Amino acid sequence: MIYIATIHHETDKFIDLQQKYYAKYTEVPYKIYCGLSHANNQHYFDAQKEGKYPHFHFVDLNEVENQHWFRLNYLAKEILKVEKRLHNDDIIVFTDGDAFVVAPWAVPVTDILNAEDNLVCVAISRDENPEPFLAEEFKPYPHPCFAASNLRFWENNNLQWSLEPPHIVTAGPTLKRWYKENNYIWMSVTRTNIYNVHPLYFGVYGDFLYHHGAGN
Repeated sequence: MIYIATIHHETDKFIDLQQKYYAKYTEVPYKIYCGLSHANNQHYFDAQKEGKYPHFHFVDLNEVENQHWFRLNYLAKEILKVEKRLHNDDIIVFTDGDAFVVAPWAVPVTDILNAEDNLVCVAISRDENPEPFLAEEFKPYPHPCFAASNLRFWENNNLQWSLEPPHIVTAGPTLKRWYKENNYIWMSVTRTNIYNVHPLYFGVYGDFLYHHGAGN
């Protein structure tokens, strides 16, 4: 099973797109833990009860600290709390609300994670958008617009997204440092646009993920 944690902040414009494209291109069983933090989200919970969003588990984040990294950690804990039949090969995927898959992806990503013991994460690296004040040792880093790992590995090592101001003010570099310090590696997935109408927005990564770049 693949558990996908995603956050929709202030806008719900991408929820139906995620529903459509994950259903179309996900080759294995999956469930989307979808955090909502905008004023009028009750209709999603009602629609879910009526069967409209069969792959979704909606989570109200309005009372949860409004930090993207904190809410991703919250959703990971929610998955571990709600799911009662986890398996050792279950995968957790963190992804932005304005991102969705555009090609079959689950089997290739899972195969990569199973290929060698010390490869523990497959993640987007937004090399086109480097943090200007981030130390070079942290570049590139796993970006939460899409990052996949074994769920048990994530839980057993108490992994999380975090910041360390003033030097690390974006999520991902501290995770990269932990991997390095503990002799694990992560696979970087980069932008593969054939045409670029904008140098940052409208990105396609690894030929399977679309990231709008400014949806939330």
